[in-house]
Amino acid sequence: MQHSRFPKALLLCSLTALMSCSSSYFPAEDGVTECGYVSIFLKPPEAKEIYTVRFDKINGEHRIRDRNQVTLPVGQYTVEVIDHINLNDFSFNVRPTRAKEAKSIVIDVKANTSYYLGAEFFRDKKYKVYENEYWQPVVWKETDKACEL
Repeated sequence: MQHSRFPKALLLCSLTALMSCSSSYFPAEDGVTECGYVSIFLKPPEAKEIYTVRFDKINGEHRIRDRNQVTLPVGQYTVEVIDHINLNDFSFNVRPTRAKEAKSIVIDVKANTSYYLGAEFFRDKKYKVYENEYWQPVVWKETDKACEL
């Protein structure tokens, strides 16, 4: 019987971890309660040459690397992400020898909106690994989602 409690405990731990994945790191101005989300949680449509990313910084701050969704007061933000494109999955042989570099995207966060980020892969620039020209960050999906600070 004891083994039947294990899945519940695992589920509880998973839900706790998931709930902690979203956090507001940027204080709102006085009286501002409207917010939106920037997310890397959903898997982008690889069939459209869009791949997953991970957060590096928002407005120059590193405090979000372990998150997959961030709650932000309405306003404009510079979000830096690093691609997770596995170039070895393609029919060409590219061996990157240095760490991947972050790229920036500016997002105008609107109230009650989620922005899902991904890396758009440029197949025609697949050999431009060292120049970091083979991808760019994109918002591949926007959805309505209630948000309050």
